[in-house]
Amino acid sequence: MYTKWRAKAKGASAAAAAAAGAAAAAAPTEAAAAAPTAAAAAARARCTASSTLQQFVAAAAAAAAAAANAARAAAPRDISAAADETALQQQQQQQQQQQQQQQLQRKESIYEVEAAASHLVQQAQQQQEDQQHNGSHTVATAAAAAAADIAAAAAAAAEATAAAAEADCALYRHSSALWEEARGSVSNAKRISGSGSLQQQQQQQQQQQQQQQLSLPLLLYLSFPAFASIYFSLFACCKPPAAATAAAAAAATAAAAAAANAQGPHPGSALDASL
Repeated sequence: MYTKWRAKAKGASAAAAAAAGAAAAAAPTEAAAAAPTAAAAAARARCTASSTLQQFVAAAAAAAAAAANAARAAAPRDISAAADETALQQQQQQQQQQQQQQQLQRKESIYEVEAAASHLVQQAQQQQEDQQHNGSHTVATAAAAAAADIAAAAAAAAEATAAAAEADCALYRHSSALWEEARGSVSNAKRISGSGSLQQQQQQQQQQQQQQQLSLPLLLYLSFPAFASIYFSLFACCKPPAAATAAAAAAATAAAAAAANAQGPHPGSALDASL
């Protein structure tokens, strides 16, 4: 599309140059009649190229807006996504303002060139009408001057067309840069949202592991009294009564000896020790 637009711009410049040559070579009447036609053709070609580029820029802006909307719908509503959304909106507003300013500048330049060409044509016609009464020599001189003025106007129109083409090229490059920047912002938003969900999954897994590690010791601690009571009940049931009595007597004797040792020596301690 950009190559076709460039070819159209070159064709408009060539047409303007050809019109200038034809105006210089033709008679005064033919030059005055052909100059508005050539200027109008160049203006139409330039407007066609500008409208084609504007359509391309509008399509790129619409695609960028659609990508930004899709990214905002997919990403979570957090601070980073809100910041990316605000930045994209600001970029779109700046792009629209620049496009409007450039369109106004191109329209003003086109109107100025057309007004200058029409003014020169009117001057040439007026000079031709005035000089028809003064003789053939004066008419020839005026025709040459008019042809030179028309050639200068055609050259100015060609320069204006080239300037408009350069402005359109700059607009195309700026739009491409904004498009790439918007794509990078959308990729960053997707990456940030993906990293946030991964961190949440890792935290959930760590919490589950900690709960599992704490639940096993707690279960053992709570079930210890029940296991102890069951163990002692089984031990008491299985042990013979005589053995239990002897064990109780031995425990009582050991307790008494410990108490005596704690109180110190007293009369009859030897007897107690023998017992």
